[in-house]
Parts: sequence; C-alpha cells; structure tokens
Amino acid sequence: MLYPAPGLRFAGLAVLTALLCPPVHATSLTVPATGTSAAGNPVSFAATFTISGSTLSLTLVNTSLVPTTASADVLGSFYFDVLQDGVRPTLTYAGAAGQVYEVRRNATDTFVPGSLPGGATDLRAFTKGAGTWQFRTLQPALPPGLGFGIGTVGNSTLSPNNFDPKIVDQADYTLYSTGTKSDIDPVGNLAGRLLVRGTASFQFTGLDPQRPVEIVDRFVFGLGTSPESIIVAMPEPTAAAMVVTGLLSTLLGCLLRARRRAAASRPRPGGAAAS
Repeated sequence: MLYPAPGLRFAGLAVLTALLCPPVHATSLTVPATGTSAAGNPVSFAATFTISGSTLSLTLVNTSLVPTTASADVLGSFYFDVLQDGVRPTLTYAGAAGQVYEVRRNATDTFVPGSLPGGATDLRAFTKGAGTWQFRTLQPALPPGLGFGIGTVGNSTLSPNNFDPKIVDQADYTLYSTGTKSDIDPVGNLAGRLLVRGTASFQFTGLDPQRPVEIVDRFVFGLGTSPESIIVAMPEPTAAAMVVTGLLSTLLGCLLRARRRAAASRPRPGGAAAS
C-alpha cells in the first residue's frame, strides 16, 4: 500500500487520473491509510476534513498500533486538494496545534510545553528556523493533481513540491504514535527529537460559505523526511475510505467506479433504467 516517492514523477498518468476521478462533496470526511514503512514497520494514519463557514479544518493522526521507532515511520507531510466551482480557493493558514514530546532512547517521552522555536504559539511555520509545519499552495500541482501541501520536513524528492528546508526540519514535529504502549524507544536520528504525539490539527480560512466545497478524492501521506515512502489514498464517494497502491491503483480505482456508474445507468431488461 506504499509507493516509493520517485513514482510521483509519472505526470502523464497523474493527469489522466485527475480527469477521471470526480470530487467528493462533503462537510466532513475521514480518510484512513495503512501500509508498511521503509523501515519495515506497519503504519497507519488518518486525515479528517471539516468545513464550517469559511474555515477548513484538517486533523492528521498517526494511528499506528506499533510504536513509532524510526524516522521512516513518522508522518511528515500531507497533500490534498479543495475546489469551489472547479477553482482552488485562496487559503490562509490560520492555526496549527499539537502536543510536543521529546522522545528519548531507553527513557520516558517527555511532554515539552512551550518548546516551539522563536516564541511561536502554535505549529505554524513561516520564518527561517521555525522547524514546524509549513503550508504551501502548489504551483504546479503535485501529481496526481493536488494543489495544497502541509509538511514539517523537506521532502526533497518531491521537488518542486517540497517544503523550504530553511523553514522546516529533518524530523522535528513529525507525528509519531506510541501504539499500544505509553512511550516509544526510538532508534537512529529519531532519538532526542521533538515530535508531535498522535494528532496535529490545522485550520485554513478563505472558503466562500455561499459556494459548495469539493474535497478532491486523492490524498498523499508522506512518511519520513524525503519522503522515504508515500501512501496514496482515495475514499469512495460515500466517504468509506479505500486505500490504494500508487498512481496505477488510483487510476484503476477511478476506472472501476466509472464502470459501476455506467452499469448502473444501463437500461434493465424491459426498458427500466437501474436506479
């Protein structure tokens, strides 16, 4: 269910995917994703969108049942798209929050309130050295046609849709999970890092409350810092999520749904159309 980051270079396939996949109309949508990290550990994540008036809220959760141990296991970025009348709105980064812990090898994770750099009061990153979560409107869009990104790592392999390494950091403030335990025992360069435990929430303003909002049904979860791997997820229109493998599976999923819609509209024997 994971796809290596370089696979996002298949732009032609991504364009075709964007043309075939219809948007999801919803005021609330939760998208789960599961797979195995580049470190060989099982991982799972969820993204929840909520729309209220002119505000779009996004909650990212590391739901992994196995405690996060390696930098390849953390959730460091997320790409998505939102449209109104087929046009991306101009979103303003209004807020970001999460509980920051220092994770230490062979020791208890330590809650570190007030640990954000530069006197910041939340997880938003705007200036050099912030190290926290940067928001970008993507130009050009990230295949498969995603116009927005939120991340706290460089994501250098996704250039030009990476995040500014002068603003973000290598692993700090990524999302980790304690799984079924109370703490983690990190390895490698994850030890000693300031990480966000479990959940981070983000708010954006700029929606027109008089116009319908379309949450485009393609999402990319970035694991690690490069990212080492990604999960491409696509929910069904009913908001029951379906996780797919890479751009090819995304394309196949769209084709299957189009085929089901065509079959449903075909006249039944006797001339009555399927409802």
